[in-house]
Amino acid sequence: MNSTRRQFRMHRGDAPPVQFRLEGNAGSVSGGQPDRPAAGPPVTRATSDQIQTIPMGTTVTYYTPELDGPKVRGSASYQGSVIGSIVGPPQRATSNRIYVTDPGG
Repeated sequence: MNSTRRQFRMHRGDAPPVQFRLEGNAGSVSGGQPDRPAAGPPVTRATSDQIQTIPMGTTVTYYTPELDGPKVRGSASYQGSVIGSIVGPPQRATSNRIYVTDPGG
């Protein structure tokens, strides 16, 4: 299984960068076929927890599992999920409201 990929774009070019945390989970359910994934609750196969400082007006991509982390292999039905949150501006920055675009839904 390739990593679950999620891109986020920060808007508002004159605002300071923010610290963004993304917690990811990649899970699998045994069975299924390429055109018919198996049903049932997924079993966690890999996780990630990352914090990055993101300058406004840039796009960053996160992966679960992380690209240099353990690989998930095997025939199964896979499902990925992420929780993203702004954890704060970097030191010496003021707080601003921003809009985060998640093209994945």
